[in-house]
Amino acid sequence: MIDYKINLIYQGEFNKSNLNALLDITENQLDATNEKNNVRKKVYNIIIECLQNISKHAYIDFSNKETRYSTFIVGNNDECYSICTCNAIKNENIEHLKMKLLIINSLDKQGLKDSHTDIISKTTISEVGGAGLGLIDIARKSGHKLEFDFIYYNEKCSLFILKVKVSKE
Repeated sequence: MIDYKINLIYQGEFNKSNLNALLDITENQLDATNEKNNVRKKVYNIIIECLQNISKHAYIDFSNKETRYSTFIVGNNDECYSICTCNAIKNENIEHLKMKLLIINSLDKQGLKDSHTDIISKTTISEVGGAGLGLIDIARKSGHKLEFDFIYYNEKCSLFILKVKVSKE
């Protein structure tokens, strides 16, 4: 197991003001490092995508605090940054998301680029404000396979865990 220094942990609601505060904190933390500019930029852009995914796609059951809140963690070690998110997802949406992630992970760099271009040329913006590019963008920018898991919670929902690595080189 690789050890990480934790830079930020947040668990709570992901509303607009909380998202802006998290982005400000992470941007300030990244700016204070000696990381190369391209690494800081990649990490920050991936964080934006991850937070947008939570705010747009998390299942929220207001009667249940444990599924209402999502989790966001940023850590790093000598080799890479790790961005981890955890949010509730409706059980009925798991299979579609799992297949999408498996397809993304099966693509090489050129395949991700081609898929991105294809989606842009053929897709309209959905009602939640995206064209389905977020996970592809995350995979392209990170240069690593996306790690994910689903943990059953109850008959309505499960927890979706996404872990993204960004190399420091």
